[in-house]
Amino acid sequence: MQAEAPKINLVLIGEPSVGKSSLLLYWRNPADSFSDLYITTIGQDLLERSYEASGKQYQLRIIDASGLQNYVYLNKPHLEKADGVIVT
Repeated sequence: MQAEAPKINLVLIGEPSVGKSSLLLYWRNPADSFSDLYITTIGQDLLERSYEASGKQYQLRIIDASGLQNYVYLNKPHLEKADGVIVT
């Protein structure tokens, strides 16, 4: 029986318009280039994917948290469960 891949939860946080969503879009599809279009994240966006490092499989979950003050309250539950935070 194969063991389940460890799960890693990361949260992207920062001020509005600094590139959090652009990073998430790039990680979703590295073949895409960064876009000049800016669409404000309302609430959150989520990326889940498998990732391999040092011959081990991991389940990576990245949450793009809105930088808008109206939605900051949505970030707390994700920050409490995060294994890491990326500040932009």
